[in-house]
Amino acid sequence: MEYDFDSMKLRLIEITKIRDKNGYLAVDDPASIEREDIIDKFITLLNDGMKTIHEGIQKTKVGWKAPIINGLRYNDKVLCESARRISWELYSVQFPKEIRSQVIGAENDPFYNPEMPSLLSDTELLSLESYKSSAEKRYRTLIKQMKSCYIMKDQQAPP
Repeated sequence: MEYDFDSMKLRLIEITKIRDKNGYLAVDDPASIEREDIIDKFITLLNDGMKTIHEGIQKTKVGWKAPIINGLRYNDKVLCESARRISWELYSVQFPKEIRSQVIGAENDPFYNPEMPSLLSDTELLSLESYKSSAEKRYRTLIKQMKSCYIMKDQQAPP
């Protein structure tokens, strides 16, 4: 099944703009549910790509089309929160078991409520940021590997 990555990214951008315009979205809002579906699709596709990366061949454009964490373009900056969320979900093993329940899942996503009360101490919050950073680094590395393994049919055309 081939996905339209561009329309998925555009919808993530639209949902982020809705959130920025109207204030923070509730997790059970229809736009939030759609965002979660798109994030789940990216996670599934990236997991599938991870399984075939050792072969050195990628047949989908997910490496080229997945949201990136630190981009220069406006759309990439808007998708930064989604990319971070994807990296945390994709590399949940980076987090200790006792902290995973406070990071993984829509109810813990700062996209919906950045001022959530934290039940963690300052030391635990610092270590959590370190775990998040580690997951994001692994995500950036995965994207680079997937881009280098993608087989282009036409070498002149960009993916």
